Amino acid sequence: MQAGPVSTAHALFNADCAQCHTESFQTAKRLFGGVGGEVHAVPNDACVKCHDGAPHNDIQQAEQSCAGCHREHRGRALLARVTDDQCTDCHASLAAHVRAGAESEFQNVASFPAGHPEFKLWREEPHDPGQLRFNHKVHLKSEGVLVASGKTEVLNCSNCHKQDPAGRYMQPIDYSAHCARCHPLSVKLSGLFADERLKAAAAEFDKIPAPHKEPAVVRAVLRDRLISFALDNPVVAKQVTHERAIPRPNRLEAIDEVQWDWAKTATQELLFGTKQLVHAEGLLFDRAGGCTYCHIPVGASPTGRKSIDELPKFTTNLPVRWFEHARFGHDSHRMLACTECHAASESTKTSDVLMPRMETCAACHNQNTRIRHDCVECHVYHHRERGYEQSKGRSIAESLGK
Repeated sequence: MQAGPVSTAHALFNADCAQCHTESFQTAKRLFGGVGGEVHAVPNDACVKCHDGAPHNDIQQAEQSCAGCHREHRGRALLARVTDDQCTDCHASLAAHVRAGAESEFQNVASFPAGHPEFKLWREEPHDPGQLRFNHKVHLKSEGVLVASGKTEVLNCSNCHKQDPAGRYMQPIDYSAHCARCHPLSVKLSGLFADERLKAAAAEFDKIPAPHKEPAVVRAVLRDRLISFALDNPVVAKQVTHERAIPRPNRLEAIDEVQWDWAKTATQELLFGTKQLVHAEGLLFDRAGGCTYCHIPVGASPTGRKSIDELPKFTTNLPVRWFEHARFGHDSHRMLACTECHAASESTKTSDVLMPRMETCAACHNQNTRIRHDCVECHVYHHRERGYEQSKGRSIAESLGK
């Protein structure tokens, strides 16, 4: 019987059977040897030459053959899109297919949606571990929110949540791209400036917000800006009227008036910068409208620091992926409103988990619709992160003893 064409991905081997069929009489053994599915025409060695990656799992009783699930010569179909029975043969009764003494972290699955447990996330009374203060409901008010320009703007989910280039997942929230225009980190000089030139320079200084970086970087940038401001502007009444001389160390003779005026002016400029830095850091690190407006400090102190010399510590701890053992495509769901799956409109706390439950997905993905609901629609056979974590970095070839 003539074998059907190979899949599109293997089309380059269509006329070179020996690339995959490296062992003799395997087909005959399957057909006449009485071994059934225990022998495959293509050994794992032939597959891992090109497809070396994470194993399926480390606790199954018998070695899982690549060809046991990925069936070739069945037309131009995708080999990765295996039928449900290839999965449920084991996953419908996991306890019977794991090694003695081993225990699977997953529950049995017979089909979807019937026969599928609630998503693991919702079986554990979840909460968002993010260390930010955020209120989705406030940002999605129908009357809009007040932005830094003084105007009112109506926001929607897409103002902050942007898809990755593949159209699958949402990119991480970035302060500069999504938050800064409404929540600038304003820093203003303290004091009154009578000199018109100095007043104008101070106004320009106030227009530049502090960087949204680690507190140590914020301190360094502010210190540099303040020193530059003091050097470029008459922050003190300079008494030097002629070319100043630089005092040398270890001089025995008394310093002259020029040197004294230079030292006094430099000291006053330094004191100006130090005083203004303490004021600016107080606005950012200690006031309610600064960093702690959104960030929760690490430590017992309400501001994250015990003195003006200490820097606060913050961590966001925002999850990058919620369903780590599944895949999803936002682009293919673009006909739906975000709030049909994510209950953000009524969320007032950071700890609220806004991911959908299984019933949300099952409303569309079920046996009565034309929408796919097979296992591989959501699950990846070789889970990269989980596979390497469980196998401690071993590749397929190493797992097979190569």
